[in-house]
Amino acid sequence: MSELVFGGVTALTPDGPADFVARSLGVLREQQPDAFGRMCGCLEGRHVRLRLAEDVLDLRFHSDDVDLRPTRSVPLSPQRALEPAPSVEVTTDRRAILALVDGTHTLMSAVMADELILRGSVDGLLAFHDGLGFYLHGAVRSLGFPGLLHAFRAAPAATPILRFGSHP
Repeated sequence: MSELVFGGVTALTPDGPADFVARSLGVLREQQPDAFGRMCGCLEGRHVRLRLAEDVLDLRFHSDDVDLRPTRSVPLSPQRALEPAPSVEVTTDRRAILALVDGTHTLMSAVMADELILRGSVDGLLAFHDGLGFYLHGAVRSLGFPGLLHAFRAAPAATPILRFGSHP
């Protein structure tokens, strides 16, 4: 299994959604530094927690960089209970990520279709929306992104597609 090193953090990568997000941020930083910087500027000082299938990816944004801490989804422990809550929490899956990247969903339509759950303050959610826009803007202009996206599409899904609403 390969290893991912990003922002001083090393973690095993299962080629799942969290791995895709982490690697895509690296591509964005290298190939579209302006979009990466604008994304970081929007989210500066915020902690975003991405729950992607069985993985959890904590992102802490600075003015021009992001620290990542990939972890497996684990039950809440007394130590984790004392950690401050993230500014924004996103719960989604592979299909919703691909729909956002492909442009078949907006952030709002993914939420309305119960394929993505967002939790946070209004200011935090607006900053996340703007930061995601800069991420997507840079990603579609990055030469390394199509190969990364192709590998993500080809990887077998480790878990079933998540459905959040009470809709059938």
